[in-house]
Amino acid sequence: MPLGIVNRITIRAFVLGSFAVLLLVALAAVLIPVRSAIDADRHINQIENDVIPRLVQLDRIKSEVTNARQHMAKALIDGTAERHAAEAMATHASMMEAERLIARYRSTIVDPEERRLFEHATTVWRTWKTAREEVLRVALQDYAAAAALYQVDAPYLGNDLGGTIDAVIAHQQQRSMILARNEARNIHDAVRLAVGLGVVMVAVAALIIACLLRRVTTPLLRLAEAMRAMGDGALDHAIPGGQRHDEIGAISQALYAIKRLVAHKAREKANQELAVQRRLAEQAREEERKREVVIDRISCALSAMASGDLGKARPQLPAEYERIARDFETTVGRWLQAQDAVEYLATHDALTGLGNAGLARRTVDELVADEPPYFAILLFELERFSAINEVFGHAAGDDLLRDVAEILRQAAHPHDVIARMGSHEFAIVQRAADGPDDTRRLAATIADAVAARWNPSRDPRAVALGTGIATYPSDGDTAAALQSAAALALDRARKAGRGQTRFFDASMDAAARAALRLQSDLGHALVRRQFHLDFQPIVDPASHAVQGYEALLRWCHPDLGAIPPGEFIPLAESSGAIVAIGEWVLHQACAAASTWPGEVFVAVNISAVQLQLANLPEIVAQTLHDTGLAPQRLELEITETALISNREGALAILEKIRALGVHISMDDFGTGYSSLSSLQSFPFSKLKIDQSFVARALTDAKARSIIRAVVGLGRSLGLPVLAEGVETESQRQLVMEEGCTEAQGYLFGRAVNPAEAPPSQRRA
Repeated sequence: MPLGIVNRITIRAFVLGSFAVLLLVALAAVLIPVRSAIDADRHINQIENDVIPRLVQLDRIKSEVTNARQHMAKALIDGTAERHAAEAMATHASMMEAERLIARYRSTIVDPEERRLFEHATTVWRTWKTAREEVLRVALQDYAAAAALYQVDAPYLGNDLGGTIDAVIAHQQQRSMILARNEARNIHDAVRLAVGLGVVMVAVAALIIACLLRRVTTPLLRLAEAMRAMGDGALDHAIPGGQRHDEIGAISQALYAIKRLVAHKAREKANQELAVQRRLAEQAREEERKREVVIDRISCALSAMASGDLGKARPQLPAEYERIARDFETTVGRWLQAQDAVEYLATHDALTGLGNAGLARRTVDELVADEPPYFAILLFELERFSAINEVFGHAAGDDLLRDVAEILRQAAHPHDVIARMGSHEFAIVQRAADGPDDTRRLAATIADAVAARWNPSRDPRAVALGTGIATYPSDGDTAAALQSAAALALDRARKAGRGQTRFFDASMDAAARAALRLQSDLGHALVRRQFHLDFQPIVDPASHAVQGYEALLRWCHPDLGAIPPGEFIPLAESSGAIVAIGEWVLHQACAAASTWPGEVFVAVNISAVQLQLANLPEIVAQTLHDTGLAPQRLELEITETALISNREGALAILEKIRALGVHISMDDFGTGYSSLSSLQSFPFSKLKIDQSFVARALTDAKARSIIRAVVGLGRSLGLPVLAEGVETESQRQLVMEEGCTEAQGYLFGRAVNPAEAPPSQRRA
């Protein structure tokens, strides 16, 4: 087909023609299998409704003939008269049924060959029937004669009759096979034709797709590329398809017209922009000249403002810049206000309106530089603030901070500087004071105001202020020294109790330096092998029999000698060194106990920091495995204080340790935060009564009542109770009478280094 004719065919006509061809091929592919299916159905119906029923009828005829022959044979066998009569009647009935079936089958015959075969079979049947009826008639008079007559023609007539019926059956079977072969041939031809039409349809579809790609898709992609180029401003891009007379040609021509229009508009826009640019350039030059004048006069005004000559701060500008002059004055005013606000925010606390830590430090620096005869720094810490903030909310905490700030404002002199130093810390730099007495009076006034404002017996949000005071120049002649001294004094006030006030003294600095040195040395003590364990026996107070030993950590400092546990244990907990130290203590204690005889157990103290370790159960299990100590011979002692920070997590860790078979006892029960809720939450293995109750039990009835109550509580819970600090025979007798099952104290033995006297060899 010439290319010109192809280009004149529209896409719509091409698509419709292509789909018409596809439809015809698809219709042919569908109709041929349908025709084959109809022929197959017809043949199947012919087999099912004609051939098979006729074979069934022939089988019944043959069956009835066989029955008649069998009954005839039985009727001629020697027997009673009744039996002969019955078999003769059965023979007659089978012959009549066979006659009826033969007549019925003859009426349905259509095929000439089948009719010929069946007529021959009918003739043989009638001959056989006549002969059998004659035998039956003779049998009524003489069975012997009838039997002889039957034997004469029975084989010949019977075989001939069976053969003729089998011939009819064979004819029907052959007919059925012919129908099946014809159907198979039809199906095979239909499949071949359908496959051929499918191949043709695929070829036609491929040809249509190729034509669509060539005539539609590819030209459309080229047109789209030309449109994108036009959108990007490339108007020189060629537009394909202009010579076509179909839809693609129409789109190409429309796009070409748009291209010409866009080019025309672009030229007009370029000319307009050029004119605007020229006009703007002229205006810009004029504005630049005016701006130079304005900038020069504003610079003069700023110079005047900077020199303090506010009378010349208003620039004299041309009339058209009068608004700029007013705006300049307004902006300068706002700038001065903003500068004041920024300076205020930089030196004051937004919540309380007090100064901040930066203002306080700057004030101290200025005072130290001026070297006045006296001034003081008062540091305040708001006690219980974190708990109140958590329980009553941040709004209540903010109100509390504002109330404290107001108390400090009313108590301080107007010349004093009041500042909020941190979350719940405040400071007063007392400038208006002549000596320590004025400072002491100020601290007392503030303490009285706080006590009057919050009564702990009635107000759950009651707080107290701990106060630390440092004075100049006796406590330091630099700002850093004074601030450090005030912080040390506040720390000493915090340790002294609720709402205490402390002035700095030299001993505080010495104690702080000693604590820092001790904490530094503590970090190396484990590596330098300065720790060792002592073991104190735990006995039965009645028999003095040793039940176990408590492992006690000792530190022998190379310069300071023996350091009491009460001094270095808190430092180890605060620094985190207790984790490694505690693991070492556990391993050493278990290793030592593994060498002891019998079931003697070892008790090891666990700190609150260790109890927060999620892997503590794994550490205990690994230690038991490494040392070979049976779990039931290890007892871990904890105080209820260790459960306060993370109660649920700590109890979960203890449950895992208890599942190992390790015993867990509550140490110092009856002191600190002891409560029944801990005993209810976790099944401890033992209760240990603090030695303070044992020491006072002989002279203080309340202390003895507490011991009795703890023993009764342990008995009701099925827990043994151990009394600590038993040092005299009278105390042993008392704890034994009250029901303590175990005791510990100097009466039974002091804690001894196993290198000097192995626990396994000592007796209480």
